[in-house]
Amino acid sequence: MILTEATDSLRRLLQPVLPDGGSVFAGSPAHWASFAAAQQSGIGLFLHRIEEVPTGMGSDWHDVRDEAGRVVARGGPARRFRLSYVLWTWSERSPEEETQLLSGALEILAAHRQLPASCLTGTLAQGAGPARLTPAPEGLASPDGLWGAAGLVHRSTLQVTLSVDLVPDTVGPAPLVQERRLRTAPTSSGRGGPVRTGQGR
Repeated sequence: MILTEATDSLRRLLQPVLPDGGSVFAGSPAHWASFAAAQQSGIGLFLHRIEEVPTGMGSDWHDVRDEAGRVVARGGPARRFRLSYVLWTWSERSPEEETQLLSGALEILAAHRQLPASCLTGTLAQGAGPARLTPAPEGLASPDGLWGAAGLVHRSTLQVTLSVDLVPDTVGPAPLVQERRLRTAPTSSGRGGPVRTGQGR
């Protein structure tokens, strides 16, 4: 779910850039071609790389307590992942509009160091840390091969990374011990000693 939620959150952030009738397509360039034929203009988003990011969040489980201070669950450490997207634009109206769309996408991404809370969906809205945005990061491999592999003409693209936290489900505590049974070591007669019962804590 987190990958779908990350893409949907980016889609929400980019929505104001679109002209009337425009749309955001989320998928590979190979699938985009048939979609674009029915849309005059829009922005394409393709998640093409996922990497885990080493963090200092710690590796220990922690107690989840209720208002009375009782342990009601155990939570594992969050793990951070870097999602790399390729973004491109298209317009059937004019090349100028296509460039304007790409420029608008760059500006709105550069204006945010992290996704605004109003754009977050699902578990991202409850994450352990912010969903950090980095437009046009250095060091990423060129995505140019995506177009040739799909048999499409190369288009100008913008790469953007989104770092998100994956928080594991909490685990319920072990049930409380209600009764304890203790048996003593065998006696010289070979019989076991008496059984003692008592209430556990």
